[in-house]
Amino acid sequence: ISNRDKNSVNCKVSLAHFVMGQSGPTKLVATSAEVNNSAKKLLRYAPRSSRIPPNGSQVIRVSSRRRPGIAAGEYLSFFKVSCQKDEQTQQTVPNDGIQFKVTTQIVSYFPLQVRVGDISANTHFEDPRIIDVKGSYRLMVEQYRQGERSVVG
Repeated sequence: ISNRDKNSVNCKVSLAHFVMGQSGPTKLVATSAEVNNSAKKLLRYAPRSSRIPPNGSQVIRVSSRRRPGIAAGEYLSFFKVSCQKDEQTQQTVPNDGIQFKVTTQIVSYFPLQVRVGDISANTHFEDPRIIDVKGSYRLMVEQYRQGERSVVG
């Protein structure tokens, strides 16, 4: 994690889980129990929180561990990296005298896949066609996947 700001930031790293659709993550869920392929029990990472000085960085170490009796398959969790500045800005609403604090927080999610066992996937293309989109031609194909793992590329 790199801090390119002139102020220090406090960052926390945790695991998050999404319901996955054909095109990727669709809905953030509250617990890993809500998805059937969480990598939570397979991952270790440290540090979980860090104060990063201006123009500084922090390396997060990640490792996976084999658990006895775990079924072959692909397990997925997302790193949630949440950082905010040390300083907070105090705001006052005109005429009402109400004060509140505004804190900028940056949150990013990064996928972590753990593959266990000998899993595979095959893809094939069907129905190739050239389509005209406002004078620009594009190749359109249908891609189908079979197997126990995701495919990228």
